[in-house]
Amino acid sequence: MTMTSTYKVDDFTLDFLFGFETKGADVVERARRSNTTFVRSQDHLAFFKEGATGRKLSAYEALENFGIEKLAELADYSSAILPMNKFEPSRTFKNQISALGLKHETVAKRAKISKVDVLNSENPSSILPIQTLEKLAIALGLDERFISTRNATDVTDNIAARLKALKNNIKLGAETVQSFAEASWVIRTQLRLRKALGAHSDVTKIFLKDSDYNFPTWKKGYYLAEKARRIFNIPANDAIPSLRALCESAGIPLLQASLSKSIAGATVDVDGHRGIVVNTEGNNANVWIRRSTIAHELGHLLWEPEDRLTEVRVDDYKEIDGHRNYFEIEEKRTAQFDPVEARANAFAIAFLAPPNAVQETFEAYNDESEGLRAVMVKFGISYTSAKYHLNNIKGITISDQPHSFDKTPTDDWEGREAYTDVFYVIDDLPALRRGEFSAWVARAEREKLISVDTACTYLTTDVHTYLNKRDTIIELFTNQE
Repeated sequence: MTMTSTYKVDDFTLDFLFGFETKGADVVERARRSNTTFVRSQDHLAFFKEGATGRKLSAYEALENFGIEKLAELADYSSAILPMNKFEPSRTFKNQISALGLKHETVAKRAKISKVDVLNSENPSSILPIQTLEKLAIALGLDERFISTRNATDVTDNIAARLKALKNNIKLGAETVQSFAEASWVIRTQLRLRKALGAHSDVTKIFLKDSDYNFPTWKKGYYLAEKARRIFNIPANDAIPSLRALCESAGIPLLQASLSKSIAGATVDVDGHRGIVVNTEGNNANVWIRRSTIAHELGHLLWEPEDRLTEVRVDDYKEIDGHRNYFEIEEKRTAQFDPVEARANAFAIAFLAPPNAVQETFEAYNDESEGLRAVMVKFGISYTSAKYHLNNIKGITISDQPHSFDKTPTDDWEGREAYTDVFYVIDDLPALRRGEFSAWVARAEREKLISVDTACTYLTTDVHTYLNKRDTIIELFTNQE
């Protein structure tokens, strides 16, 4: 049963649930205005009373999670039974752990609970604190709101299968698998809160997925880059000052995580909603390489049809650095040629550094080294990217520069791209939940869409710290207002 259910509830019951002062509005609006606090455990939903140890929920949250019919049951009987059957939530947890191919001790470490609790979560006769189950659900990429009430793997089955396949095929470590699982939860939650707060539909819906990978693939990548810049209203010859800011304004979740060192980033699709995960390890420490990674993933996220993207598409540094020779590889049609990656590579470099603008910038200098450095600094691309991009668009070979040549990014690029990934205000906040996600959580709590209790769970902090930091978190992202 959902908030939009046709189930009829009389005004007396609605007054009892949400307070007489909310009278006159529809059910959803009454819940948004209500000061009623509910509380849930593994098995039951009730009105909150002092001393209750379960998860506190705002009225809107309770309505969204359980539906008006379940709240009416609560009004009639003082509490409502939550489990959909005797096997939940144990069956969901057992199936998800198995689907991800993870060991219990690995899951326990990630969720910061005991191995015994993980084992007990799979036992239908065990009752655990709801906070413990929520930590476990989030670590596994499950929707913690539906513990006991639904088969919570309905949305994540494909993701779990894909991650397990990647774990076996390209030897993803267990920690990386769990990072992607949790990333799927962050993406889904961020987009849900964003929508509930009335944010405009993300601009990515304008992009019609393109299945053309025909030879020459790089030309299609260039074309899609030019088209994307037009859609984003980026002047043809301008640099993109911040891909982080672009993703935020477009409603694209951009997350960071500590992954296996060979992985640059990934595009994650959660039930049709896409986000980007960027590795904080390895070459991405260089902001200009990190920009190439993000642009490459945007090439997948914006243009790739479902059958090419799959639920999680993982890219390593070798694939993303492949633009250096994509003309040669494509001409020879070698075994290593991947049209999906070739198109994303061509898209990335042309999106960041439009060919005509790059050529104009380079040719403004008589000295090759000065021209090369000018291209790097203006467009925020690495030495390798700039060198081979010039080679590709001008057909000339840029000589290897001496050791004295400055390949380091300028501080302004790092400041614009890192921003809240570095300057976050809650200590020990997991990397995946820094940045824009934290602001959507704080705004949702302020608008009573979620409780303070839920906000603290999402941001892994205590009530005192959260309330002291809430306004600062929101102010860091004033563009959300």
